[in-house]
Amino acid sequence: MSKVDLDLASLNLLLQRVRRHPGDRPTRLRAAQDVAIVAQLTAESVEGDKLLAEAASVARLLSRALDRANKSDHLSMTDIAAINAWIDKLQSLLLRAITRPS
Repeated sequence: MSKVDLDLASLNLLLQRVRRHPGDRPTRLRAAQDVAIVAQLTAESVEGDKLLAEAASVARLLSRALDRANKSDHLSMTDIAAINAWIDKLQSLLLRAITRPS
């Protein structure tokens, strides 16, 4: 993970805030920016780390859900459900990445 300069713990906390307060647009916007960084990771940039590669794949889907929610004035229940589902999946991967030995 030397080429990837990410603070996964901070991203995890930000995603928890989005999950607790999905109507907070500024938090969603900040989360969308941070998730986009993870989503842009490629197989080469994670140096064969399958956990980060899977996190990048899930982050792409969460990024789409956040972008859709951020474009509308009012969140629909479908948007909230999609965001929460992808946050749950990404958080499980982030927690595994954070707690694993270096």
